[in-house]
Amino acid sequence: MTGYVFFSIRTSGPDLLTDKVLEVSAIRTNHEFTELARIAVSHATEPRSLSSADSDVGSVASHYTMMRAVAQKFAEWSPAVFVGCDAMQSSDRFLRRALYLTLHDPFLTTSSGSGRTDVIRMAEMAAVHAPGSIVIPRGQDRTPAYELEAIARANGVAGDRSGSSSCDVDLALGLCRLLADRAPHVVSSCTRFSQAPSVRHFLEENSVVLLTRRIGSRLDTRHVALLVTPDDASRECFVYDLAVDPIDLAALANETLEQRLQAAPKPVGLIRVSTCPILTDFDETMPIMGLDAEDIVRRAAYLSANPDFRARVIQLFRAIPKGQPPAEYVKPAFEPFSGPLDRDLAAAFHLIDLNDANDWGGKFANERLNEIADRLLLASKSGLI
Repeated sequence: MTGYVFFSIRTSGPDLLTDKVLEVSAIRTNHEFTELARIAVSHATEPRSLSSADSDVGSVASHYTMMRAVAQKFAEWSPAVFVGCDAMQSSDRFLRRALYLTLHDPFLTTSSGSGRTDVIRMAEMAAVHAPGSIVIPRGQDRTPAYELEAIARANGVAGDRSGSSSCDVDLALGLCRLLADRAPHVVSSCTRFSQAPSVRHFLEENSVVLLTRRIGSRLDTRHVALLVTPDDASRECFVYDLAVDPIDLAALANETLEQRLQAAPKPVGLIRVSTCPILTDFDETMPIMGLDAEDIVRRAAYLSANPDFRARVIQLFRAIPKGQPPAEYVKPAFEPFSGPLDRDLAAAFHLIDLNDANDWGGKFANERLNEIADRLLLASKSGLI
């Protein structure tokens, strides 16, 4: 990868289906976090300017024009590690939906050799595996505040506090530079696991790993073991929490075992390989849930030696009802292109004169993409693009 791209977005609200991306800002750096270039582009219902003296792009644009500029610049800067600012929460979904609705690859930040991580994920990892390297401030409720501006302020990271996306990327870059100086292994680990194949390989190669997740404001670290080897296309990996003795569960009947899988501490969980999980090597000096290293190794060895038990656990886990999505979310907000043909047609679409619908004779395999193309052409004819 050629370096890092720190990015931030601002939206009109929190609803993925009704609100839109209004601003996108990004800074490209080399591997030493020296700034090489930046962009800042906005879309607004009323004319306004987005000030950024060093921007390659800084303008009020239609939504299509804005996302076109972002997609072109991100593609130009790829492959890179794309670094967000919100612990990989809503920004990914909003950005992917905005790219999809303008006929760009929604997975641009994780394709073609690029990876995805987040500066808040780095702060979370530092809190557990490099304590004291940075200050994690407390909120009004006295719990840790894993928010970009609060962490940046607590650690003396200089930057504008206007709350704009441009402000966020400056703060994120400053915080990452601080971590690279004080806890370089944190930045290195988050860079490594920014790519899904690295996550899968690490889980396959280690019989026991440490997994850290944030639950609310609390960081929770567990010893886990991989239950089944994932294939190259797997987006999730099944892992077993070694705080629960598998020998105790193996003796249970299926009905009882299914109930136990839903009780705390839950023995089985999923790791989404594209979300830069916080993973580290087994640390024999880090006791968790009252377990010593011998207990952990014994339980992992039992799992490894009993494939039938692992298969039974996974089968029952998959059968647990996950609940139905709300009616308004029946259609996915975005989805991958159907294949090379749709990707090639999308690339061709951006080369035509949008003011002349007759120039477009493409036909996507995915009907939703045809609907999007028709809407964009209609918007162009109406003078909205």
